[in-house]
Amino acid sequence: NVVPPGRSAGGRVRPQLEGYRSVLATIAGRARPMCHEATCTLECRPVAVRAGRAFIAERLCEWGVVTSDSAYERLSDVLLATSELLTNAVKFCNDQQQLVLDVRAHRDEIRIAVTDPEPAPAVPRRRGPYDEGGRGLALVEAVTDRWGQDRNDRSKTVWFAVGVPDGSALARGCKSQYLSSSAGP
Repeated sequence: NVVPPGRSAGGRVRPQLEGYRSVLATIAGRARPMCHEATCTLECRPVAVRAGRAFIAERLCEWGVVTSDSAYERLSDVLLATSELLTNAVKFCNDQQQLVLDVRAHRDEIRIAVTDPEPAPAVPRRRGPYDEGGRGLALVEAVTDRWGQDRNDRSKTVWFAVGVPDGSALARGCKSQYLSSSAGP
């Protein structure tokens, strides 16, 4: 686990920073709250697309994204973009390799990431109206708020994020990742 600056491994503010509680509380108000996280490993086979989509749908439902939730309106975008990232990943790996699918939901955002064993960058392609395939990243760009990738010499992670409307169940129980709610001025 990573210990944020000014924190001890036990999560308490270090004594030398006690005088800066109000500054830290202000920073914490802007910090990305970490509410829900889940990860699964998938075999690098076409069935991973369906399994990954089901994993994401099940997690979001468990976290309260149901038909009456404000985030539900983004569910089809999330599942479409997840399918596209997984489809791209499956194209460039073999059945002896694995994919990692990660979902993180915050108060105002759902972020999905797919890590595959191919370090080459994911590149959007310009396709003609009669070309088969090659539109996955264009679809991801069209239905998400942003997307990107992180690479190293052995793998890459392609991710996207979609905003969540106010009032979603995803915000329930969220705490700042830097300070507990008990930290006062």
